[in-house]
Amino acid sequence: MAFFGAGYPIVEHISLRSSIHLDWHTIRESIMLGTLGPLMMWLSLTWLAKAFAEREVAEKILAHRNLDAICRWFISIRLAAWRVHSVPLCDFV
Repeated sequence: MAFFGAGYPIVEHISLRSSIHLDWHTIRESIMLGTLGPLMMWLSLTWLAKAFAEREVAEKILAHRNLDAICRWFISIRLAAWRVHSVPLCDFV
């Protein structure tokens, strides 16, 4: 991909001017398109992959916390029912 990005300005320059002589602007454009473009794309995709991985971990943690909250809620409802009806919590009490 970097080869096509760097090669495009050179091919365009040669086809438009019909000369092989390359000026500084064409070389600079080839370097910019050939190195900085793929580098920025790699950085963007790496950042995006890391963000998705962090979101997945956060969703798993949230699901675990939600399950814990539901269990605590269920236990509190059962304790309240036992207190109202004076039912012992276990057999040996």
